[in-house]
Amino acid sequence: MCGAPDTVAPDGADGGAAAGGGGGDGGAAGEEAESSEPPLPSQAEMVQARNDQIFEDFKKKLVEGIPLVKHCSDKQARKRIIFSDSLFTKIGWMEAGAVKSKAEQILSITEVRRATDVDPKTLSGGQSMSGTEILRGSMHVAYKKMAFSLIMPSRTLDLQCESEAECNTLVSCFNRLLTPP
Repeated sequence: MCGAPDTVAPDGADGGAAAGGGGGDGGAAGEEAESSEPPLPSQAEMVQARNDQIFEDFKKKLVEGIPLVKHCSDKQARKRIIFSDSLFTKIGWMEAGAVKSKAEQILSITEVRRATDVDPKTLSGGQSMSGTEILRGSMHVAYKKMAFSLIMPSRTLDLQCESEAECNTLVSCFNRLLTPP
């Protein structure tokens, strides 16, 4: 799912709010169930609809360009616009207002890794470390919950958001973008 949904209660666990009492006319309770109104969506359906809307908003913003901080191999952090083509085949980045950009195939992304997730490359050294080598060298640890990386075979795209909530949403949405329908 995309976004950060609340805990979903099982169907029918809404505390009885959907259960209606009979009217004052002494009619059978089943008469109310024959209403022509469609049933109210379940909490799970409402959460899914909310997540679908968040994902559609993400895709629209990604095509328009999302301003983020990109951490670079020279250990510098730079403001960049992260964008995609309308078919979501390429992910690119560029300086705001620039004409020239760089891009990679979205299908080459093998992992979306939070800066707090263990880097598998560090497991064999006896001391595991989080994030990527670039994030560890460029970003202050205070921002670790606001950063993530798009991992590709030949490089990483290391990004920092303005907030932890934005990071959570982008990580979820990139994961959903990479998941076949």
